[in-house]
Amino acid sequence: MYQVGVAKEDITAFVYGKGMMGYAVPTHIVTDVETPIHVRAFVIRHKNTGKTVALVNAEICFYTIAVKDAVVKKLQQEYPQMGYTDANVLLSAQHTHSAPGGYSHYVLYNVAIPGFQPKVFDAIVNGTVKAIVKATQNLQDAQLFYQTGAFDPDVPVAFNRSIKAYNNNPEVGKPLLKKDHHLAIDRNMKLLRFDAAGGAAIGAFNWFGVHTTSVGNTHHRICFDNKGYAAQFMEEKMQTNTANDHFVAAFAQDTGGDVSPNHQYEPAVPVNQEYQSAKKNGQYQFEKASQLFETAPDAQPLTGDIDYELLYINMANIAVDSEFVLGRTGLRTAPAAVGLHMLLGANDRPALDVVSNFLLGLGGPTLPKLIRAYENSVLKLFRTQKDIEDIQLKYRAHGRKQITIESSIGKILGTYYIQKLIIPGALDETINRMKQIDREGYFARTPWMPRIVPLQIIIIGELALIGIAAEITTIAGKRIADTALRILKHRGIKHVIPASFANGYHGYITTTQEYRAQLYEGAHTIFGKWTLPAYQTKIKQLATQMLKPKNERQMDTQLKPELFAPDEIWYG
Repeated sequence: MYQVGVAKEDITAFVYGKGMMGYAVPTHIVTDVETPIHVRAFVIRHKNTGKTVALVNAEICFYTIAVKDAVVKKLQQEYPQMGYTDANVLLSAQHTHSAPGGYSHYVLYNVAIPGFQPKVFDAIVNGTVKAIVKATQNLQDAQLFYQTGAFDPDVPVAFNRSIKAYNNNPEVGKPLLKKDHHLAIDRNMKLLRFDAAGGAAIGAFNWFGVHTTSVGNTHHRICFDNKGYAAQFMEEKMQTNTANDHFVAAFAQDTGGDVSPNHQYEPAVPVNQEYQSAKKNGQYQFEKASQLFETAPDAQPLTGDIDYELLYINMANIAVDSEFVLGRTGLRTAPAAVGLHMLLGANDRPALDVVSNFLLGLGGPTLPKLIRAYENSVLKLFRTQKDIEDIQLKYRAHGRKQITIESSIGKILGTYYIQKLIIPGALDETINRMKQIDREGYFARTPWMPRIVPLQIIIIGELALIGIAAEITTIAGKRIADTALRILKHRGIKHVIPASFANGYHGYITTTQEYRAQLYEGAHTIFGKWTLPAYQTKIKQLATQMLKPKNERQMDTQLKPELFAPDEIWYG
């Protein structure tokens, strides 16, 4: 039925003294390597139809739209016979915060680095291409087995870091106590096993939602963190037991947006023990994956065709289907805006610095409220009707968010004049760099964060992967999976996995109920409180088209991602 090829490539590369991606702390720089980082590729081809997909997972924080574009173009230019397109290549990341940054073209993701780093960008692109090519060249007849299983409640592998927001969801019922935050997650692991035709195991692709943040932002060594250790343990075990030196295991994310490997209500792991903590967490994931791997052949193998579609959606302007907002009409997303609590950091890894202390203490939520009041009153006297409507949309869509950065139009704390921010750059390196970027004109050249993002569905037999360029909270992921399954079950789909950090990155997806709490995840849901219903709307549309034969699908392929010229990218 299928052919499968697997491959693994080292992508370790960094520029000494430049920052890592994830924590957005200017002091979180690279000076050395604790562990190498890798990219793993799994190519699956249907023997009868020839349809092929490449599933990739890298030990980086996230893939970017620029990297995805470069990978696909390189594959098409150098290996056109392989038939790869944007639609049949899914690039995902395991989200370690201890890997080099500087590979995004969007300026706001490069502030902490600082600047775009071609060396890192090229290493990720070239390594990803090499892994896909090698996996394609290694195709062999194979069977695929899908298995799921839950961690026992007493295994301390993951904890909900924003239980107040989680408890807002109607699915929860009776609110969970803080001590039960290990239960406020999806404790199910999903695993896809690949066996050669003769029965020999050749690889495994695993999904479980937990942040790869066992290692904090005070360390300066590249590390693949807990999921990297899990992959290492599984590959070592399988290579030893089977004498297959080419066995490859990927540990990817699904709904881990509000999930931490760090217990919130016990003493924190000492800084000098964080690498050991990452290994321990990786051990938990490895042990559960091993259990699933051993029992997977007891399940029926996947059968059926391979299918795929990808479209780009403008997340700043999506009309929401009333089905997903209790029958309400006229709701839509809005241009990107960052909330106060994104700057303060997540509960398990706070990022308090001079700026954050100022915003929380002196200004706090007061300043965003004053700006809101000013824009809704005085500013209207000097604006056109279109401007007034834009202001109304902004505050309607962003709701309770205490807006600090409007990344779509380049405003910070209500002003375009970054040089006049009352926080002196001398007191805070982030502000200093933002003022530098502004002086050099880069804030005015491009959007600060993505707005046109990819949405992808890949079908392999009875399994569907929903590729989403964001990190998804537990309940938001369940709603996404339920939306897709309700439609795709009509073509035989039994399992749906929201594959997060896929093909790009634009922050978080929370439920509307979680969003109201405006904790870190809600503040980083940059397109407003209707972001999840907007995704459900687009997933419904895309899944419905995939019920039709390929030649009958009505796909909007006109919208393309924003790609920037070299002189539009800030290099630091």
